[in-house]
Formats: sequence, C-alpha cells, structure tokens
Amino acid sequence: MRTLTLCAAAVLAIAATAPAQTSPDILHYRFLTGSGTSVINFAPGGPKTATISGTVTNAWTTGKSNNALRGGSNQAPITNNTVNTGWTPTLKDDFTVAWFMNQETAPGTALSYLFSGVGSFRCFTNGVAGKGLYLRAYGGTPADITTATDIQALALTGWVHIAFVVDWTKSKTATIYINGKVDKVTPLTAGANLTGTTNMLIGQHTSATGSTWTYNTDEFRFSNRAASPGEIAAWAAETPAGDGPYNVAAACGATLSSKNGPPSIGNMTYQYALKGSAASPFATSIGFQRGLIVFDLGVLNGAMTGCAWDSSLDLVLGAATDANGDGAVPLPIPNDASLAGLNLWSQSVVLINWQGSNGFNSYIN
Repeated sequence: MRTLTLCAAAVLAIAATAPAQTSPDILHYRFLTGSGTSVINFAPGGPKTATISGTVTNAWTTGKSNNALRGGSNQAPITNNTVNTGWTPTLKDDFTVAWFMNQETAPGTALSYLFSGVGSFRCFTNGVAGKGLYLRAYGGTPADITTATDIQALALTGWVHIAFVVDWTKSKTATIYINGKVDKVTPLTAGANLTGTTNMLIGQHTSATGSTWTYNTDEFRFSNRAASPGEIAAWAAETPAGDGPYNVAAACGATLSSKNGPPSIGNMTYQYALKGSAASPFATSIGFQRGLIVFDLGVLNGAMTGCAWDSSLDLVLGAATDANGDGAVPLPIPNDASLAGLNLWSQSVVLINWQGSNGFNSYIN
C-alpha cells in the first residue's frame, strides 16, 4: 500500500488555520449530581439549570456514565418525574436530539413521552409508534420521523443510545441512529419550522397525570444543528472522539474509511483508508466545513455522475493506491488539547477510472 505521510506539524497548522468551532447546543443534561431538584445544563445555548418535579419518590438512579434521571410509570399508580428545561424552542431547518435510555418500569401499551410541552412537538413510544419511536410535529415534512425498531426490547436489556438528526440545510434528510449506527434515513421536503409557546418538558406529556416516560434517561442533548455522524458515534460509545461516513451514494464507486482507532488527541497512527481502482493516483481533500462547496463530480468526469462532493478544500493531499486498490493518508493527531472539538470533512477522487468516494467525518476530541 502506498501512503503519503502527513507530519504532526502539518496537523497543528491545520488546527491553527481552521475556523473556530461553534457550539450552538441548547441542552445537555448529564444528570451528574444524583440528588436535589436542580439539573445543570452543560450546553451554552440554553438556561443554565433546569428543575425536577413530580411524584417519583427518588428522582435519581444509576446512570450510563454516572447518575441518571429515573423514569416514572404510565400505569396505575401513575408516577411522573419531569424536568422543566426553562427553554421555549424556536427551531428552524436543522436540529438534533439524543439520549441514553433503559427501562425503569414496563411501559405496557399506554403512551410514554420522552419530551413534550411544546405545542404538538413531542417524542413518544406506544400508540401509533408501537414499540418504536415517533418524533412528531417539528414543523417539517414529513411531520413524523419514525422508527419501527423495537427500542423497548433494547432498553429492557440495558442502556441504548438514540439520536434523531434533522439535516435540512445540507442532506435534506432525517436520520435516526441507534447505538451510534444508522437505523433509518427519511428524505425531507421541508426542514424544521417550530415556534414554541411553552417550555420543553422531559419525562412527560403536557399532563402530569398520564403518558409519563417509563425509562431512565441520561446524557440528554438538544442542539439547533445537525450533529455529524462522528459526533453521534462518539456520544453513543462515550468516547471522546468518533468518525463515520456521510454523503454516501452508490454512484461514487470508491469508499473512504479510517484505520487504527478513533481520531482522539494523541493518536499518532490514525489514518484514512481508501478503496478504489488499482494502481491509481488519488486526491483526498480534508475540509473544515461541509456544505460550503457542493457539486456533482460528474462535472469533472461523466463516470462520477451522481456522486456529490460535499467538503471544503482546505487541504488537498495526493497519493496512489496499490495493486489491490488500497490507499492510505496517515493523519497523526498530536497530543494537543487545542485540537479538541475539531471536525474534519474529507472526500477522495480516484483519477484513473474516475471514482469519487463517500464523505468521511472525523470528530477530534
């Protein structure tokens, strides 16, 4: 396999010239304290604390990472455990909601709501959702983002990570992830468009007398942006870094992935792995943004028609594949805390037989 070495100094140069990483996250409840009625919000965009109320005797339980919010019961005697976030959502175009859940009490067949209190915008299981999940009335089209995967069975056996990502700005899709892996992708014809009039509540519907969330909840996040595949993988794995493909199309022909562990700070063996035509030069672009430069690679060569380019051209590296079609671009990541939170959006073009690759996102932390 032929490779192109990228020295650590070059990675530092990349970080120095990269645009600042914004963090418009609204809510991130880690439920660390394990006592009391105040919940710290670790995200910068929303109210600094939220308030727990309800009829559950002990609002706290053992969490995925530390402590967690205990679930209630939606069956007699009904109990609820509610977090009033103090945040009245206004959503436009993109958002992400993600959390860990496991079963506290059996949900039966009665409706069980993770969050609501914001007009009709809500997330629930049972009812029309069956044993899956519905995210409803966020203002986009289709109005319901759903999965039929039996999350109740998964949550009965242990902690399961769920994420809904609405990405209208770039991919025009809603993606549901379960344990960091894509569960379902739904094409969108309109993005989020919601102006709330009341605070978002976690753990119940608008009424405290029923439809409460029967699952313990940990690491609840809500962002007014579409989180990257790498971020979702990192959140689900509880690792400080993650990576994964995006912008996948069969027409691309070549595939881009990674080797040697997650893109964590200090991982000097991290590298991109390309699979394409044998013994061919290829170019790999490492970008700090996606959506800035978007076009069909068919404009370069008709053989790549249908393969979309979606990565900024901040750094372009050249190498060649070997006789098996394997190529590598080492990307050693120094032990430098200033790289934390850096998102890299990368794609490749194989210059013989003209193949494009999927995009590949690396979230350094």
